[in-house]
Amino acid sequence: MRGYVREIFSSFQGEGPLVGRRQIFVRFSGCPLHCVYCDTPHARDFSSGTLMSESEVLRRISALRTSDLHSISFTGGEPLAQPDFLRTLASSTRKEGLANYIETNGFNADSFSTTADLFDFASIDIKLKVHNAVPPEKYDELYRNEIETVRISVDSGVYTIVKVVILRGTPVDEIRRICDELSSFDIKFVIQPFTTSKRRRMEREQPGGAWNAVESQAEPRVEELFRISEIAGKFLRDVMVIPQMHKMLDIA
Repeated sequence: MRGYVREIFSSFQGEGPLVGRRQIFVRFSGCPLHCVYCDTPHARDFSSGTLMSESEVLRRISALRTSDLHSISFTGGEPLAQPDFLRTLASSTRKEGLANYIETNGFNADSFSTTADLFDFASIDIKLKVHNAVPPEKYDELYRNEIETVRISVDSGVYTIVKVVILRGTPVDEIRRICDELSSFDIKFVIQPFTTSKRRRMEREQPGGAWNAVESQAEPRVEELFRISEIAGKFLRDVMVIPQMHKMLDIA
């Protein structure tokens, strides 16, 4: 079994409640979405990766193992865009006694259902309409798949993290609707403000340094985060605001 892999590396988890945990990241190539805030556009196309065998990926993982390793993170791109290869790899790493963590946009609940039993942790993104991940006429289909992916994860006993990226001006009514629908699930709900990388922040401080208008306009105000957190707390028990720490530390 072979699949397209963009990169394999060791780093710290930079998002969500497991932030700071040492992981080996297997970044898949290929993603069907086009989110405005995407921080891995280089991994969007399958052609951006290398066609690798299961044994080659496992050798790379073995070479990167450290004493503080928490889990293997299957990320992307989008891992569920290659479900057969994902299942093969996750099955092999589990046989090696390693914990498995998936970072997914949940675009295909059927694909997730074939792999959920192999994961200990799942971080599932819920896309908002303002993220422009898909054309407007396809948003409802994407959203239903994301919610179903969350349900499958919870029902499978997976430690489930649901993450929503917050841009400036995010409609609070949309957050309220999502949280209401998630209220029956045992999840960790992460409000993730769009985060600018340390490098870009330093560039802003340089004399004459250009500041990307999209970035500066995308960062939510603190007041917005307080408001969204309060709304989420009316429906969900475990709510947290966590920025992308890997961007703040300028690490992969």
